Amino acid sequence: MNMRLLQDFQIIAAKEYKELGRKSTTMVTMALLLMGGIFNFIVVARSLQFLPGVTTLIVDLLFTHYALSMNMFVVFMLINNIFMKEKYTKTLETLLTTPLSARTIWLGKSSFVFIVAILFSYVSCVVGFIAFTLSSKASPDIVWPSAQAVFFALVVLPLSSIAIVCLLSAINLILWNAAICNAVFFLGGVAYLGGSSARIRQLRLTWTSDFVQLSIATSLIALAWLLSHLLTNERIVVGRS
Repeated sequence: MNMRLLQDFQIIAAKEYKELGRKSTTMVTMALLLMGGIFNFIVVARSLQFLPGVTTLIVDLLFTHYALSMNMFVVFMLINNIFMKEKYTKTLETLLTTPLSARTIWLGKSSFVFIVAILFSYVSCVVGFIAFTLSSKASPDIVWPSAQAVFFALVVLPLSSIAIVCLLSAINLILWNAAICNAVFFLGGVAYLGGSSARIRQLRLTWTSDFVQLSIATSLIALAWLLSHLLTNERIVVGRS
């Protein structure tokens, strides 16, 4: 039964990948977001890199707050494309007529959004790190992220992404118009990135801060899973006649 469930939401995820490849506007938007985000990071980094003790914090910022913010932007964009547009075009309604359960649809679409968003975050980090290293004039040596930042990027970031994706996906399936909820997450990402950049000299990554954010992400995943129990074909709002 579990193997069948896995196969079903793999089919849904594969369908979304094909749809993404055909959406040139989405691909262009993601490319512009990548370039704009890296440009913003480099501008902030170069204005601060000569201050004492800030270079390591800049790199840590890239692998933590910046990565999570970029992740949230992509999640917001993809969820709007997948859920909001499908409700208007009645594509979601057609999908609900298949033998697939509501939770399978939720898991399949959530897994697609998560994979694309987390890969985008990691690509942003790698490109941003290379760009910062090549443009850095404060030190000829490569400055690597701290252990706390690496733990955040490899553990906290994926779990936070899963939490945001699963929670927003469930909300978008249950509510007809979840634009306000999506906008709150989007503005939260903007505030998170802007606030972190502005307070970079006061930022101090610790294992405590990592585990606090890990606990928050785990709690949100649990909340999303509980919310998924409300997902039935009858409760999913598809469109207005």
